[in-house]
Amino acid sequence: MKKHLLLILLMCLSINSTFAQKGSKERIKVYSAALEGNLIGDPAERDVTVYLPPSYQSNPENRYPVLYMLHGFTDTDSQWFGWEKHWINLQTVIEQSLAEGLSKEMIVVMPNAYNRFKGSMYANSATIGDWETFVTKELVEYIDTNYRTLADKRSRGLAGHSMGGYGTLRLGMKYPEVFSAIYALSPCCMDGGANTNGELMAKLEKFTPDQLEGANFFEIATLATSAAFAPNPQNPPFYLDLPAKNGEHRQEVINKIIANRTLNIVDQYIINLKKLKAIALDAGLQDRGISEATKSLHELLESYQIPHFYESYEGDHLNRIAERIQTKALPFFSENLVFQNTLSEIIENGGTGEFPAIMVSETSLPTHTVFKPQDLSKFGEKNKLPIIAWENGACFDSPWEHINFLNEVASHGFLVIAIGTMPKQTDVRSKSHKLLDAIDWAIAQNNDPKSPYFRKLDTEK
Repeated sequence: MKKHLLLILLMCLSINSTFAQKGSKERIKVYSAALEGNLIGDPAERDVTVYLPPSYQSNPENRYPVLYMLHGFTDTDSQWFGWEKHWINLQTVIEQSLAEGLSKEMIVVMPNAYNRFKGSMYANSATIGDWETFVTKELVEYIDTNYRTLADKRSRGLAGHSMGGYGTLRLGMKYPEVFSAIYALSPCCMDGGANTNGELMAKLEKFTPDQLEGANFFEIATLATSAAFAPNPQNPPFYLDLPAKNGEHRQEVINKIIANRTLNIVDQYIINLKKLKAIALDAGLQDRGISEATKSLHELLESYQIPHFYESYEGDHLNRIAERIQTKALPFFSENLVFQNTLSEIIENGGTGEFPAIMVSETSLPTHTVFKPQDLSKFGEKNKLPIIAWENGACFDSPWEHINFLNEVASHGFLVIAIGTMPKQTDVRSKSHKLLDAIDWAIAQNNDPKSPYFRKLDTEK
């Protein structure tokens, strides 16, 4: 009897542990100026699924790293996140990884990249729109503005499967100022030429828009590839060039397509890849073509002495992806993203003033960078910190050019609140209202008994 009771108790504890890991998900709309006016008429307002970890609602003061996940060709965010039945349910995968103690809590975001050609390749073309800007700039800014994120590249990861793995490598090596860690699972489209099969080309030359939905994989994949890499605004109805026409190969179009193969362009981005904190890639041995290309990329990274994780395993293109995300990818980001609520750095030994200073990113003001004396215990009712709200030159949304100066000022007994985040984000323009946000925040902190700044700021100065 005692053994039975113990077994039941253990089972209950196990069940409770699993249920304790439940987070929530929501499917939102994000409008993209970068996708406006695309020639195929896809909506600029995109569906995006956002997964919020278990403690997000119960711990309203906490902020979280963000993992941006990119789905594969013909897939959608709806399928991946279980809004409809599919071969994977990413929410279940995440929560199983949490329940087993393999990973930490993070926000996970997946945009819907399914378009008229069933996949955007996460590329930039007039035909399909600028997906690069949407994912790396507009979506990131929207998520940082509307959710409690750690708005810093060190707390931002990028991963994807198949077409999403290709997108991960493409965007990761182009935008190291946005993401710090990337993981490509079974990345497609890394090598090879263009499909010039005569029968296929002849059929596609006569294709009409109402045939798109019923197109087979090779037909739609060929159209999607040309739409992403060989757009042609003068060639309706699909506004793209095929790699062959009238039975003749079109080398100029083929060149455009192969110029976007990962292994053909990665040498140009070695400096950017070295800026990433962590890189990972894997593929199943039975994933023919992709397995060999992934190994080639691994060997190339090795030749450049770029540290990375690489693994080939027994599996095909789909059958172990959920397991790989659960046991490999999520633990990888748990190890390599910054999870702490305050990102801080000592600049030039704290400055030359009486109060050695520190640069921090405050979770309650993630859109700014704060410079303050390291030891706030020296300040109080009789010795308060005057406040400086700082706007950067050229409307940069980062004080990257001025951190030594601002840190020096803070070391002489000032609280400096600079618009924008660190590290450098020079391609985003700041807004003047952020000066008022800085002052409002300082006043609120000074009045909050739970704040480390409570009654230590001179809000009259």
